[in-house]
Amino acid sequence: KEGDTLMQQPQRSDHNMLPHDNDDVVCIPKGTIVCYYYGHFHTIPSARRLKDQCYVMMAAGNLLIDPGPLKFVKARYINDPLNDKLVNCKYVLEEFRIAVVTTREIQPGEELFASYGDTYWKAQPIQGKYFLG
Repeated sequence: KEGDTLMQQPQRSDHNMLPHDNDDVVCIPKGTIVCYYYGHFHTIPSARRLKDQCYVMMAAGNLLIDPGPLKFVKARYINDPLNDKLVNCKYVLEEFRIAVVTTREIQPGEELFASYGDTYWKAQPIQGKYFLG
């Protein structure tokens, strides 16, 4: 089922390996689609009626996507570090879904971060926490 996998075709990273690392170490290359942000479709008026709007994302025009009730959609767990130095993914609009694309090479065990944007944070009743990294 789509959304169950979090990365596609990892590759071995020779230039970032320590001398005693083994061949099982993989990285996710820059430009890789790691997952998709998708879910229930809403218009702005219907999204305003949702009890929980935390996961609603503007897709295009009057179309919003809400993966909130779909806990298997991995992209809903990507955090905004509120620190541009830590952002390693971006959202790229596709037809009826949003791809999460790496903006640099991702090392094994590294958390995925993407910016939610100023519009998201201005609409929140509380501000997020800034990660120092």
